[in-house]
Amino acid sequence: MLKKFFISLFLIFTFQTYSFANQKLLIFVGAASKLPTEKIISNFEKETGIKVESIFGGSGYILSQMKLSKKGDIYFPGSSDYMDLAIKENLVYPESQKIVVYLVNAINVQRGNPKNIKTLRDLIKPNIKVAIANPQGVCVGAYAVEIIEKKFFKKRKRVI
Repeated sequence: MLKKFFISLFLIFTFQTYSFANQKLLIFVGAASKLPTEKIISNFEKETGIKVESIFGGSGYILSQMKLSKKGDIYFPGSSDYMDLAIKENLVYPESQKIVVYLVNAINVQRGNPKNIKTLRDLIKPNIKVAIANPQGVCVGAYAVEIIEKKFFKKRKRVI
């Protein structure tokens, strides 16, 4: 519910200065927020009559699509790292950046959790298969790598 509220606020603030002569918006959205974004788009279209075309995918992938197509009204990545890249490459206006949601990492398991997975350490048990999103273009994949490295690969202190 809180996530939906923040995304709604994001859309309201974004469109306060938008010229509606176009009557169509193109948004590039990180896949992690697909479900709530689709609901908000539906409500927005009903309330305003403005059609919203959405492209969902990994934050890095949609940034590349936006850059190559030279189109888009809103870039809504799952990570501020990708927004920083978009700003650095002059693809978005820095003053338009608003933090409206945050991601919480989770371990998703088979229904009923038949292998009783409760912690990261459980993921290294025999007969456990693990999949993560591509860390090169999907922020949750990058987060997964970061978490695994911190948990399982302690940094060695260099002695000189």
